[in-house]
Amino acid sequence: MRQLPGIGPYTAAAIAAIAFERQSVVVDGNIERIMARLNAVETPLPCARSELRTHAAGLVPPRRGGDYAQALMDLGAQICRPKSPRCQECPVQGFCTARQSGKQTHYPVRTAKKARPMRYGRIYWLQRGDGKVLLRRRKPEGLLGSMMEFPSSDWKEKRILSHAQAPARVKWRKLPAEIRHVFSHFELRLSVYKGRLETGALIVPPSYLWVAQSGIAATALPGVMRKVLKKCALQ
Repeated sequence: MRQLPGIGPYTAAAIAAIAFERQSVVVDGNIERIMARLNAVETPLPCARSELRTHAAGLVPPRRGGDYAQALMDLGAQICRPKSPRCQECPVQGFCTARQSGKQTHYPVRTAKKARPMRYGRIYWLQRGDGKVLLRRRKPEGLLGSMMEFPSSDWKEKRILSHAQAPARVKWRKLPAEIRHVFSHFELRLSVYKGRLETGALIVPPSYLWVAQSGIAATALPGVMRKVLKKCALQ
């Protein structure tokens, strides 16, 4: 089953247990939490995953693996909740080390998240006389590779203070409020500017193209650019 597209370790184990009654170790976030509390595991996640899996493996019964797996799933979702666990209703409270110590919500222990660095940029909505808007395709390598975007400045650790990287020399109007978007390794804040190309043609590189406003949403826009599209369409 692991060789099938889209099936990872958890899904494969769940199918094996529920559909085929195999003795498989089914571990998702809910079950990790149960094991951490039952055994008062102090190792923080994600480092504790192998330890929690070992605890889970030691409890798998020889029969009715599907019922057991689903019971754990329900226990984690309904009773052993991340916040406000309903310990008084838990069928295994007598075996729970965390319950006995009164530290249920302390587990599972998690590694403190590092603060994401902040980056800033300016993004430009440039519209010409026929109503079309300028887009460009990002480079194939790197973040959001080959996706479409509105022209923008580089994304820097300090605020951009000029229109040096704007796609044209026009009168730019700054829209109120920034676009905020969180990537896995940094947070981005974009100031949005709208401008209109009144006369003359604009010579742009091959990676740029003019797109009718009605067709922008159908292009390969990443999430952050869809936020820009929504903001500019309304203002």
